[in-house]
Amino acid sequence: LLEGVLMPSARMRCSFGDAVSDADQLGDHLLSCSLPPAQTPGVVQVSIADLSRGGLLSGVLEFNYTDGVTVIGILPSSGFVAGGTTVSVFGEGLLNGPLQCRFGQQHGTAVAVVQGLSISHSLLTCLSPPQPLPGSYELQLILASEGRAVDGARATFL
Repeated sequence: LLEGVLMPSARMRCSFGDAVSDADQLGDHLLSCSLPPAQTPGVVQVSIADLSRGGLLSGVLEFNYTDGVTVIGILPSSGFVAGGTTVSVFGEGLLNGPLQCRFGQQHGTAVAVVQGLSISHSLLTCLSPPQPLPGSYELQLILASEGRAVDGARATFL
């Protein structure tokens, strides 16, 4: 979503680098653009064209395409062995497909996997499952469609 003062227009288009998508005007101040796929990760310039009037809207915007999921941190980093702690995972690319939270092994204990809830590209939450023993466990994000771990952090359960 892009916000600014917009004149009513029948046809608006967003460009993310060389990739183009149609835009929906959601009022005088809001524009919604579908994000087209990128060929490579990196920062691209975003421009908005008013096709009805034949011009570009002014301003410099940038968007950063990432090539995957990156975990920057988790809060809280500890919880109860009984489970039930809402863990917020902060990072990038957290809308890149359905993600699961895997609370990993410690001393040969079983792995517990729960569904993650993507709030935005930089925030995901998951509910910690019960753990058999107190201690430090690896929390990994799993790309559900492929079943592979994409990144992780450490959490302690008391």
